[in-house]
Amino acid sequence: MTTAPIASALLLMLTVAGPAARGQTPPVETIDIQKECPVLAGNKIDPNLFTVYQGKKVYFCCASCKESFNAQPDKYLPRLPQFAASIVPFVAVQATSPLSSAPKESNEPAAKVLIVPLGITAFITIVATVLTGLYRRLRPRLMFRLHKILGIAALIFAACHAAIVLLLV
Repeated sequence: MTTAPIASALLLMLTVAGPAARGQTPPVETIDIQKECPVLAGNKIDPNLFTVYQGKKVYFCCASCKESFNAQPDKYLPRLPQFAASIVPFVAVQATSPLSSAPKESNEPAAKVLIVPLGITAFITIVATVLTGLYRRLRPRLMFRLHKILGIAALIFAACHAAIVLLLV
């Protein structure tokens, strides 16, 4: 058994509990101060214009941004340093860069990763539907059945692809 984890745990306990045991106030953890408006990214905040959300002050550049935030606060939380620790990304996807072999983390939603493969699948099923329609005279019953199944599948794939593109991009 190694003593490194035990020693680091003891050191952590001494640094946190030490001042409190001696009657002193424990060190306060510093948090990032908000410098930009969460609604209009890049705009500087007005220190007199804020709202309190989940016990933390959120500053804005103008009154309309404050109204937008109050209408949909969860939409703007990822832009706020006050809430950075409490936000969990949708999916952490590992992707490798073509220039380096080091993996990079991506916080894209899982559905966004499906856009290209679903688009390719929709395109292939549309082409297959057209081809079965063209060759329907060779074997009418078989080709008609295939044409009908592929047409329905192409419609479903294209609708799913369009929904993901419209909602996430």
